[in-house]
Amino acid sequence: MNAVIIRGQKFFWTTNPTEGLWDIEVGYVTSEDIYIVKLTSNLRGKKYKYYKLNELYSKEAEIIHKLREFGFIDKGMYAKIIDYIEYLRVCDTEVVELEGSLSKYLLNEDIEAEANRAYEVVKEYVQDNAEFFPTRSSNKYENGESQGVIFDDEANIKKYGAQTIVIHKAPLVALLKEEFDLMSKSKHNAIFEEWIRQDILFRNKTVKENRYQCKDLVLKDGMTGKSRKDGYVLKWKSSDEIL
Repeated sequence: MNAVIIRGQKFFWTTNPTEGLWDIEVGYVTSEDIYIVKLTSNLRGKKYKYYKLNELYSKEAEIIHKLREFGFIDKGMYAKIIDYIEYLRVCDTEVVELEGSLSKYLLNEDIEAEANRAYEVVKEYVQDNAEFFPTRSSNKYENGESQGVIFDDEANIKKYGAQTIVIHKAPLVALLKEEFDLMSKSKHNAIFEEWIRQDILFRNKTVKENRYQCKDLVLKDGMTGKSRKDGYVLKWKSSDEIL
C-alpha cells in the first residue's frame, strides 16, 4: 500500500486493515476532551470494547490478550489498527462526537440493556414495598422510615411533565449492589447517565457533585429549609402502575 501524508504525518493504512475481522470507530467525548476507540469483533456474537486512545499505546499486550477472548488479532494487525485509528483522528472526517461521561463507554459495553434491567428492578421494588413510598397527595411521608415518595400531585406532574417517583440514595444504591453486584460508584454513574439519556432520570443541573440527585425536595407539607430532602427523581412510564 502506498503511504499517504496528511498534516505532516505518514500513514500506511487509510482503510480498515483487518479484512472485515473488526469494525473500528473513533469517538470524541466532548465533556472530558478525550478520544476513545470502539473495536467490534465481526466473529460470532459481535462483541465490542471501548478504550481510551492512549491506552492502546500503553497497554498493548493487555489489550491484545483481552480482544483475543472474542475476536482474532495479533501484534501485526494491532499495529495496523493503531495506524488506521490515527489516520481517522488526523483526518477528523469520521470521528463521532459522543455525549455523556467517559464512564458510560468504558465501564459497560452493554450499558443500555443493564440500565433497562436496573429500571425494571427499581420498579418492582417500589411496587413490592409500597408502604415505604407513599404518594405526595397522601402527605404520609415519614422521615427516617420512608424510602421515597410518589409525586402524584398536580404541581410536581406539571414541574416534571409526568408522574415521577423519588427514591433516596441509600435504598437505591443498596438495590443496585444486591441485584447487580454493582459496587463501583462509577458503574452506578454509568447507569444514571443512561437513564438520563432515556429521559428516565431528572438530572440536577445546578450542583455538580450531586448531579444525579435533585436537592431540597418537598416530600411532605411543612418541609422547609434543611428539612427538605434529596433524592433521585425517576419518570414513571405511562404503562407503569404505581398507585
